[in-house]
Amino acid sequence: MIEPDNEQELPPQESPLTMFSSRPTRASDASDSSSEGSDSDIAPDDPESVHRLAASLTGLSTSETNTLLNTNPRSGGKITDLDANTDAHAPSFTRTPPPPIYISQLSPLLRASDRSSIRQGLHHASSLIARKSNPAFGAEVRENAVDLVLTLIALHDNYGIKRFEQMRRAAVKALAIAEPGVVVPVLVEQGMGGQYSEAQRRGVWWAVVESAVVLAKGDAAGDGDEEEGGRVERVMEGVVKGARAVGESKVPQIKRQRGLMVSQQTSAGRGKMVQLHDPSAPSALVTGGKDEWAQLAGPVYLFPLINRFLAYQAYAQRGAGGFDTTTTALFHDTISVLLSLAPTTLIPSVTTSVLDLLSTSLSPTLTPTGPLTNSLLTLLAITLDRTLQGDPQRLLQDRHSVSHLQQLMSWTREVFADVQAQAPTGMAGKIAARAASVLLLMDRLDEVREGWVRELVGFVPA
Repeated sequence: MIEPDNEQELPPQESPLTMFSSRPTRASDASDSSSEGSDSDIAPDDPESVHRLAASLTGLSTSETNTLLNTNPRSGGKITDLDANTDAHAPSFTRTPPPPIYISQLSPLLRASDRSSIRQGLHHASSLIARKSNPAFGAEVRENAVDLVLTLIALHDNYGIKRFEQMRRAAVKALAIAEPGVVVPVLVEQGMGGQYSEAQRRGVWWAVVESAVVLAKGDAAGDGDEEEGGRVERVMEGVVKGARAVGESKVPQIKRQRGLMVSQQTSAGRGKMVQLHDPSAPSALVTGGKDEWAQLAGPVYLFPLINRFLAYQAYAQRGAGGFDTTTTALFHDTISVLLSLAPTTLIPSVTTSVLDLLSTSLSPTLTPTGPLTNSLLTLLAITLDRTLQGDPQRLLQDRHSVSHLQQLMSWTREVFADVQAQAPTGMAGKIAARAASVLLLMDRLDEVREGWVRELVGFVPA
C-alpha cells in the first residue's frame, strides 16, 4: 500500500479565462490601495483637496492649511460648482449697468473701475441733475452735490470715452446751476488746489462762467455753451466798440469820415449785423433770475474768487509754485465775464478788489504781447466801462483805488507804446485795441473827475 506524500497542498490555479473575469472589489481593498499609492493624508472626497495638496507641497503643515482655508470662506459648494461660485468663472467682459435714477447713484458709477459704468454715469449725469433740480424732488441734489462735484472734477479720461470732457463739464455746470450756493464755493476752492491738472482747473472755471451766464439771464437754455475765452471776446468787442465811438466823436475829422463810411455801407445794402452781448443793458437780465443772481453775484462768485486768488498769489510768491501763464490769463478772463454780468449796484464795491487784483498781477517779466497782458487789459477795460456806467464818483473818492489806477495807467501807456512799434496783427493787434480802449476810458474817467471837482469848488485846479 502506497502512502500519500506529506507535501503541502497548493491552492487551485486560475484558468486563463477566469484571470480576466470581473470580480467584486472590497471597499477596504480600494482604500488600502489608494492609501498605499499616495503619500498625502487628504481625504479624496474633500472639496478643498486641490488646495490642501498645493499647501502640502509648499511645506505648510495641516494646521496652517486649515487656518488659511477657514479664513477665506467661499460662497458655498464645491469648487467645480459654477452656480455657487459665479465670480470665479465670470467672463472677462462686463455688462453695462442700468441707467441711474437717483443722484446718489452717479458717484459710484463715476468711481467705478470699468469703462461702461463711467460712460453710463457721464451720459446721464447732466440730464438727471437738471430733472432732479425741480423742487418736487426735494433736496436730493443738494444732499449729494458736494460729493458728486468732487467726483466729477477729479475724473480722468482713462478709457478714451467719446465726448468725455464735454459730458463732464456739462454735469458740473448743471450742478452749479441747480445748487449755486453749495457747488460754486467748492469750485472756487478746488480751482485753486494744486492736486488738479491745468485741464481740470480750466474746466472748473468754465463751469463757473457758464453757470453765471445762465443765472444772470434767468434762462436754463442760455445761448449755448461756448469755448474757453469765447464769452470774454464778445464782451470785449462791445467795450472796444463803445470806447472807439466815444473817442472818434471828439475828433471832427474822424467823425466826418465815419459818417461817410456809414452812408456808403447803408447804400451798399449790408446784411444785419450780429448783435453783441451787452451785459450792462437792462434787457440782458431776465426778470425771472434777476433777484437770485443779484444775491449770488458778489458773495458767491466774485468776492470768493478774487480773495482766494489773492491769497494763493501771495502764497505762490513765497516759492510755493503757481499757475502757468495760460491758466492765470483764463482766470482773469473769468473775472472779466463775471464782472460784465454783475448788477450795477455791486460794481462800486467790487471794483476796489479788482484793482487790487490787477495791481498785484503786474510784473516786470510780463511780455507786451503775451496772453496774460491781453487778459489784464481786458479786465481793466471792462472794470472801467462798468464803473463809468454806474457811480464813478465813489471810485474817485477812494485814494487806494486812485493810486492803483495811476499805476495801471502808466503800465498801459508802456504796453501801448511797445505794441505800436510792432505790426498790429494777431495778439499784438488785440492788445493794441485793448490798450487804446483803456486809455480812452481813463480819459472819460478824468472828465468825470473834472466835472465832479467843478461842482464841488466851482473850478478845476490846474
